[in-house]
Amino acid sequence: NPEAKDLFVSHAEALLRHFPDLAESDKIRLHLFNTYLQLASFQTESQQDTLLNSAAEQLYAVLEKGTFSLKKENIEWLAEHYSILYKKNRENPHLSEDFLSMYLTRAQTVFDSLLALEENTLSSFGESTLLRYVDLLSSASLTDKKIAVLSKVIPETSTDLTNTQKHLLLELASSYESSGDFPK
Repeated sequence: NPEAKDLFVSHAEALLRHFPDLAESDKIRLHLFNTYLQLASFQTESQQDTLLNSAAEQLYAVLEKGTFSLKKENIEWLAEHYSILYKKNRENPHLSEDFLSMYLTRAQTVFDSLLALEENTLSSFGESTLLRYVDLLSSASLTDKKIAVLSKVIPETSTDLTNTQKHLLLELASSYESSGDFPK
């Protein structure tokens, strides 16, 4: 029932505003995240954007505290959300640099938290997630960061590379070439 969800959202948001250090705040934020996602499915595109941004804010607040275990798919959703916001708004003259910088920083933080969750191997991190992260770093011209990330996850010696792994290896090589700082 959307009306009950709206009521929950207004009360939960008010509770978090008045008691930001509430012991159960992470659980409330996760419920808000899920509720915003559910509400977004019933809305127009512009209303969906607002609700999805609200969902992301709640999930990011939980991630930022680092005290609550989040599902990997939620962290992947959050990384993708901020990455899309950054890329979509990069050329928007009406958006302040502060917002653009925030989107990029948050996307990096979330992708880095995914890397920290895993064993820093390509197979555990996931090729598609890594491709999205590398694409974000490329679009932000963060070559050194891209080299650092790819160097962590691409095996130094391997003969059985997938097409995606070959693409990532090529990305690493071209990043080294553009930086002029080749490994020794």
